[in-house]
Amino acid sequence: MDAAVAGLLGALVGGVATFGGTVVTNAQQVRRDQIKQRNDRKVEAYSNSIRSLLRVAHRRSTFSAEAPAVLGQDVAASWFDDIVDAEYWLTVLTAACGSRQRASIQEAAHALYKETDRFRRESEFSDPLRPTRAPLSAVFTAYRVVSTAAREDI
Repeated sequence: MDAAVAGLLGALVGGVATFGGTVVTNAQQVRRDQIKQRNDRKVEAYSNSIRSLLRVAHRRSTFSAEAPAVLGQDVAASWFDDIVDAEYWLTVLTAACGSRQRASIQEAAHALYKETDRFRRESEFSDPLRPTRAPLSAVFTAYRVVSTAAREDI
């Protein structure tokens, strides 16, 4: 075989190998970036869900050791803004979480939606001077479910 042909074949094989290595490396980098983005989205959804649930859980009109926590008309509007934020992040979380956690998070979110709707209906017809009991059990249940799922999923 002629030295020029052998050199050309060697250069061709080297070029193909380099190109193949570059393609494989780029594909692996894209896959790592996608996994990182998915994990970042999952962490953001969990942390924002937990933060918004805590904000809902701790907004009150009165604090008393003897009586249950109540929401008066003075904070009801901002509380509803907080609950909408919590419901939004729970919805985002159901899309971002792992498949093993999805059913329990959806169930907790649905219970929260139902309790919030009940609270909204009751507060529309309640006496403005008498506070209505907030659906805190559903909020704390959702918080417990989400925090447990976060520990298992992240």
